[in-house]
Amino acid sequence: MQGDPMTMGQDEPMRGRGGGPSMMGSDSPIGSASNGAGMAGSSMVMRAMHGAECRGMAIGEARPFAPTVKAALDRALQEERRAEAGYDKTSTTLGEQSAFTRIAGAMERHGCVLEDVYLQRGLTPPKNETSSVALPSYTKLAEACAGAVASEKSLLATYDALLETKDLPYDVRIAFIHLRSLSHDRDLPAFESCR
Repeated sequence: MQGDPMTMGQDEPMRGRGGGPSMMGSDSPIGSASNGAGMAGSSMVMRAMHGAECRGMAIGEARPFAPTVKAALDRALQEERRAEAGYDKTSTTLGEQSAFTRIAGAMERHGCVLEDVYLQRGLTPPKNETSSVALPSYTKLAEACAGAVASEKSLLATYDALLETKDLPYDVRIAFIHLRSLSHDRDLPAFESCR
């Protein structure tokens, strides 16, 4: 049935606003409702979307990733943590600017989505490396907003590249697609309109 959300994207992933991957289609919990991995992936994303705390400990028997998949997941997690640390720093430096305070909290939840991917497989997420990364400093809100726009565009490009990783498991793919969508549809527009 053409246009049926339960069958859309079985052959070709749908594109979201701006050409990025969409949450609908074969990579979505809706497009593969009978897939057990899809339901686990979607519940992981839903917990993080609603502000659930990160679990903090691995559950179950360890099911390691292929090296290329682990490298992609590690990179995504460190990028989300770096963005969170940068937005936290800007919020502290410039005062409680709503866009930076709100989105720093969102970045923490984004990190939880990725940490949950490790934990669902009985693995421990990598150490947070943001303390060794130089973060930008801004003295004016307009500069900070422009820097944040550049940061979000870089994050989008990172997810676009990571989604090309060969043989991404469903849980990793759905997390990347979801987080890319949040960055594109919420975080980037908030920073583009901040003053």
